[in-house]
Amino acid sequence: MARFMAIGDAPGITEDAFRAVLGEIRKWRFDRRGWIIKAYCNVDQGKVVAECEAPDQEHFEKWLAKTGWKISGVYRVNYIHEAAAIWPL
Repeated sequence: MARFMAIGDAPGITEDAFRAVLGEIRKWRFDRRGWIIKAYCNVDQGKVVAECEAPDQEHFEKWLAKTGWKISGVYRVNYIHEAAAIWPL
């Protein structure tokens, strides 16, 4: 399955609003085929980043549209560095 990351703006976002968007996801899965791996939020600057595994980018973009966040870009991930190892995807 492909992995994607989205970067965007969420002006005026609060911790409660961030929790509400992600709280609707049961066990991080927004449906049977896609799930949110990690999501980051900078409340002070209204920035969000979400990492997703899904069959295709459009699948992730449909979920992102429901968040209300203003996504500036969605990118396919080719490599991940984690715990001193680089993983190709």
